[in-house]
This record gives sequence, C-alpha cells and structure tokens, in this order.
Amino acid sequence: MDPTEVLCPCCQAAPVTVDDNEANINPCEHLAFIYHTQADDFEFAAPRFLTTLPNDIMTKWNLSRYENILAAAGLTLQLAITEVQLEPYGHFGSPPTLVIGFYHGQ
Repeated sequence: MDPTEVLCPCCQAAPVTVDDNEANINPCEHLAFIYHTQADDFEFAAPRFLTTLPNDIMTKWNLSRYENILAAAGLTLQLAITEVQLEPYGHFGSPPTLVIGFYHGQ
C-alpha cells in the first residue's frame, strides 16, 4: 500500500500526499500521529496526542512497542492504526514503515 492511499476513517481525508516527488503531511482533525520507523521519530504528532502520553514516553517509543505504549496511555481503543511499508531505499533489514494513527470519530 502506498501512503497516499491511506484515508482517515472519519472524514476520508488523505494525511499524506505527494507533489513533485515530495511527501506532504496534511493533518485532518482526526489525525493523531504519523511515525516513521527508519527515522525512529514522528513525522507528525497532534498536540492532543502528545499531551495524552506520559512525559518520558517519547524517549522510549519504538515500533516494536508502540501498541504497548498506546495501551499504557489508554489510547488503544481510541485510535485506528494503519501500518504502511515503504519501498526500501538502499539499506539492509526491514523496509521502513509509516505508522499512522487516527482518532475514532472525534
């Protein structure tokens, strides 16, 4: 799946678009975060998402534990999560993944 094919389950907005080979993030009101596994960082994080997480969570975040982190913050049932594998670009190991989280109807 291409990241531009991901649509918000609430309003059908596309949070990631590509213009002239450059990715753009267009957050709708339901977008909680976009996390890039290779960069091990958020491409986008909504303020209300960040304020929900414990203070030290940002230093502990990684893809292998993101479900546990969301559960610890009480967000598991509030978020719809989509994982999109990106095309590998010259590195070994697992291809990079975007993890995209949306709030359900809020």
